[in-house]
Amino acid sequence: MSMESKSSGPVRAMWHDTVVAEAPDMTECRVFDGVVYFPKKYIKDQYIVNSNMKMAHGDKGVANYFHIRVGDKTMENGAWTFKTPEKPISHLKNLIGFRKSMKVDDGEKMRQPKMGLPHE
Repeated sequence: MSMESKSSGPVRAMWHDTVVAEAPDMTECRVFDGVVYFPKKYIKDQYIVNSNMKMAHGDKGVANYFHIRVGDKTMENGAWTFKTPEKPISHLKNLIGFRKSMKVDDGEKMRQPKMGLPHE
């Protein structure tokens, strides 16, 4: 189930007290299965590294993964995107979602997604 939510402030994905993604507000993002997906233009590229991991996820499509690096810490395959998603999630094309260990602050509350990797 997809839903959009609105807030009056910026939306931030954080790991180890570092902002890895920041959108002006929730209208720029999408929420699916408890995961907040950010447009690529709001991802801080210095913290995201391409991974070789790709995984098929049934009716969602193939997820392409990224590692998250902050200082000397790395979260392996901590983010993903669906470059060619199946129809049920076509609205998530090229958006980036983060694993459940990422904290997402939507300006009103801190979200801890109930779903992490697309296959969990």
